[in-house]
Amino acid sequence: MAHRLHPGCAVVVLAQELGPMLPAAAVPALRGAAAVFADPTVAPETAAACGAEPVPEAGKLARLAESEPVVLLTTAQDA
Repeated sequence: MAHRLHPGCAVVVLAQELGPMLPAAAVPALRGAAAVFADPTVAPETAAACGAEPVPEAGKLARLAESEPVVLLTTAQDA
């Protein structure tokens, strides 16, 4: 079943070689998000600086993303 994402949902891929730097283009998405999540590949200090919580199970994340703008932080290139 395909999910229809709420406008404003985003996946932000962080480059590990740049350390805890967040792309400037991601700032508006973070500011507009109802929730920010970081997967385990994101450095804890980066997740904390962004106010991110651990990623919930996939079904819950999908339901949230249907009803409100959420941002997922990751370093995985295939996210």
